[in-house]
This record gives sequence, structure tokens and C-alpha cells, in this order.
Amino acid sequence: MPKTKISEYSTTNSNNTDIESINIDEGCAPSGINNAIRELMVHLKEFQTGSSGDPLTVAGGFVASGGFSANTMTVTGILTASGGTILSSTNTISGSAIISGNINSSGSANTFSGGVVHSGTNTFSSSVILSGNVNSSGSNTFSGAQVISGNINSSGTTNTFSGGNIFSGANTMSGTTVISGNATLSGTTNTISGAAIISGNINSSGTNTFSGSQVISGNINATGTTNTFSGDVLFTSTGAVKMPVGTQAQRPGTPVAGMVRFNDDTDVLEVYTGATWTALGSGGGGGITTGKAIAMAIVFG
Repeated sequence: MPKTKISEYSTTNSNNTDIESINIDEGCAPSGINNAIRELMVHLKEFQTGSSGDPLTVAGGFVASGGFSANTMTVTGILTASGGTILSSTNTISGSAIISGNINSSGSANTFSGGVVHSGTNTFSSSVILSGNVNSSGSNTFSGAQVISGNINSSGTTNTFSGGNIFSGANTMSGTTVISGNATLSGTTNTISGAAIISGNINSSGTNTFSGSQVISGNINATGTTNTFSGDVLFTSTGAVKMPVGTQAQRPGTPVAGMVRFNDDTDVLEVYTGATWTALGSGGGGGITTGKAIAMAIVFG
């Protein structure tokens, strides 16, 4: 069979007897060597441009100082890309990846299972499974379903997550974060210090700190020890915010001023003033007085 591209070459010397049917076997005519070399140069160029359709398998470290594109790329070693990087289909990187350029991927599934550093602007329009860390100083767009089990440290201007999102690492997002799907934050500590727009639900079992202005139009189900919102929080839904409910004996042991809870013994919302627990509205001037139904229907619109 004539060898028409590099992938058809053999690692056994004696099996390489022709290039494009030009005889290069033992005892071949010297006149054919020039043509064989020319055809070899064509094969190399077609491999470099990708027109041959040959796959590239990198078992060790892969270093790209410029941009590159691939339909399907599998890297089992270390990937270092310092230029603009374009990954246009399904990508699997099971080693460490350091990518200082851009990643634009429209593939059906992208899997990064090593330590991953993305410092450019990254666009993932399909499903992404990241089991390593994402350290990004650029603006990132994740529009597929995201499963990120490592840490996210993102200081880019805008970070957009529009699919169903699962963040199980310790995450720090200091840029503007837009999450239009659901966010599941199961990491130990999650810090969102930029402005965050979250239109889906937040399901969190970790400790969360939201220090920017937050717009949350979905539900927050936070079972972590402490969830801190130090900026302005705007709830855009037409539902209600459910306050903690407990008996008088279940009040916090070390309360701080501003704490609000529903007292199940007295059927009132109460606030800690810094010195004592006081029923909301009991100081005159109207307001909320009593009744569980009233307490559970504080609507933020």
C-alpha cells in the first residue's frame, strides 16, 4: 500500500519502502530519491496545516508558543501554550495545562483533569469537566454544563456561567460574575468579591462570602456554617425570604446586633439590638407585629 501521509509511516525501518508509490527500498534507482524527498516535504506540510487529517498524540510535555487549533486533542502529559490557543472540538487534557492565551472551544465535552491554569480570555460553549484548578486573569464564558471540582481563582473583568454549574472546590471570583444557571457550591470556602448576577438557584454546603453587590433571582439553599453578604443584596423574585425559626431557648449563644429570627414561642419576628432581643414593630411606628404568616411573607420585589 502506498504511503500517502505521515500516519502511514512505520517505526520499523524495513517497512518504509515507498513514498507516494515512489520506490525508496534497497537498490532503488537514484533518480527517484529527489521525487521522494519532494513528496516527503508535501507530507510534512500537510501534517503542519492539518490538511492530511492526521491526529497528533503527545505523550510527554507539549509546548506551543503560538496559536494552534485541533478538532480532537488528547494530552496525557503537560500542556504549555503561551500564545493564542484555539481548541475547536472535543478536548481531553489529563496532565497539567498552563495556557496563557485564549481557549475557544465549541466541542461537545471538554475534560481537564490536571492542574489547569488559564490566564487569557476563555470561551467554553459546551460541557466542561474541570477536576483541576482554574486560575484565570482573563474574562471567561462557560455556556455549557459545568462540573468544576478544583478551585476557581478568577480575577477577570467578567466571568459568565450559563449552564448548570457545580463548583466543589474553594472558589474565589473577584471579577464580575454572571451565573444564569444553577450554582452548586460545595467547596469549603467560596468567595465572590465582585458584583455577581445569579439568576438560577444557589445550593451551597460550604461557607460563602459575597462582598460585592449581588443580584440573586433564584433560591438560596445554604447549609454552610456561615454565609456572609457584605455588599448590597437584591432579591428580584416575587417570593419570600424564610427567616430562621426556633424557640427562645434556641437563640444564638453569642448574638450580634442586626440578627433577625422568628421566635416560635411568641410567634413574632425578633431582632437583636446589641443588648436584647426585641420583637420587630414593638418599638412603635407600626411595622411587623405578630403571626407566622406575616413573618414568612416578607417579600423583596
